Amino acid sequence: MFLNEQHKQNYIKICKQRFGKEWTNDSEYASAFFILSMPEMYNRCRKYVLETGINFKEIIGDSTFSNSEMFLIRVAFNLYTSGKEMRLLPDHIRDSYYKQLEDYVGVNLSDVVNLGEDYYKVFLQLLEIRRGEIPTE
Repeated sequence: MFLNEQHKQNYIKICKQRFGKEWTNDSEYASAFFILSMPEMYNRCRKYVLETGINFKEIIGDSTFSNSEMFLIRVAFNLYTSGKEMRLLPDHIRDSYYKQLEDYVGVNLSDVVNLGEDYYKVFLQLLEIRRGEIPTE
């Protein structure tokens, strides 16, 4: 499931940072964490995982990510925000958050053909995780 042992260890660190435990059963968080914990991205992403959630606004505004990395981040954002947590926020907060991000989060799925082999595998795994195949020990 993970690209390598470092990817898995980074995932566990992010889970601990957000939830205080090594694993999560929440597919929205699991799918986002799977991307944010990739070895190439982890050091830049971990500061955006907060006790209250994931600060995607700052991640998406970070210009240090490659086009392929940003594609995966945008997919993760869309899968993450389609979950229950965002829907439970008061309308004015949720609407404000989405409005601020609307110019940044569009995903052109045809860009998947430009992904390298590892990123393509991560993309496919991301979809499986969001469907419920959540990483565990």
